[in-house]
Formats: sequence, C-alpha cells, structure tokens
Amino acid sequence: MRTVVGERREFFRVRDRLEIEFRVVDQEEYLKLGRMVKYNPTQVFVQPPQERIKKSEPFGSDGESLLSYLTVIDRKLSIITDILTKPRVDDLYTKRYVDIEISGSGLSFVTDVSLPENGYAEFRLILPVFPYPKIPALCRVVRSVKHEENSHPQWDTACKFLTINDSDRDLLIQYIFGREREQIRSGKGIEDR
Repeated sequence: MRTVVGERREFFRVRDRLEIEFRVVDQEEYLKLGRMVKYNPTQVFVQPPQERIKKSEPFGSDGESLLSYLTVIDRKLSIITDILTKPRVDDLYTKRYVDIEISGSGLSFVTDVSLPENGYAEFRLILPVFPYPKIPALCRVVRSVKHEENSHPQWDTACKFLTINDSDRDLLIQYIFGREREQIRSGKGIEDR
C-alpha cells in the first residue's frame, strides 16, 4: 500500500529531453497489454548469493553456486536470442527524441504525430542512465492540440499513465528527482519553468 508521501512523489515533474517510442492502441489491445505492463518490471536482477562468491569456492563443492551462475548465463543468452530473433514489432512504434515534461503520473510533449484525444496509447520511455531501461506504460491521451510551427503541423500532447509497473514508476521518479537536483545545481531548474 502506498503512503501519502509516496503518492505525492508522482506529481514531481521535470523538463528533459528523452527518447520515446509510442503507438496508438484500441481499448481491446489496452486490456490485453495492461496485465503484462503492470506485472512485468523492466528491471529484473538475478544475483548469485554474495557469500558464496566472496569465498571463491570451486563449483564442484557447491551446486547452488553453479546453479546461480548458470541461471545468470541462461538469462543473458535468452536476452541475446530475443534480440536476434525478435520480429520487427518495433516498426509499429513512432520513435522521437523530444523535449518532454515528465512526472510519475504522466507526460507532455510536442510532436509531429497526432494522437487521438481521450484515446489510449502505449509508451516506452528510454531513460539515459545505465542500464538504459525502456519503461513501458499505457496511457490515456488527455490533450492533443494541433498548431502550426514553421508551416508544419505540431500537436501539443499530454498523457496520463493508466498502467505502469510500480517498480518502473519508482525508477522513473528516482530519475526525475536526480534530474531535478542536477538542474538546480546547474542553475537551470528555476529559470526554465
């Protein structure tokens, strides 16, 4: 259960420049993706027991150490296999590097792609910190206003997170706090708002 302070953290926001991927989804697809996004965090770490690594025991003396190492190797091989055999689902996503205002509860940005107001969209937010997580979120488009900029149509778009994994939201909020501290230290935080 989240605390009141935890809920407030979602509303801290920062203006940044990030790579995002997005696509429109209908309600049926939103419902299908919802469970997958909600219960599968982006960051999953499998760590072998630290005590056994420190002792540097040979593999033959402890089957659990060997199992831990094999589990890590298996996970890495699975990731490599997924990357090499992955169908081009990424072609369905629009990829942009945009100025974005982001919080733990949603995001807003300007793009050359129209998203239907009150519709659903799937987003992937790529955070520029190691190991460069790609955070998935399902959103409702709460604003999509068209305007012309240099004779090119642009849409001022705002989206509210409807479904995001709690661990991923915490990672995003942690990133927001870190960027806010950096901007304040460099003197940009207050003037740019």
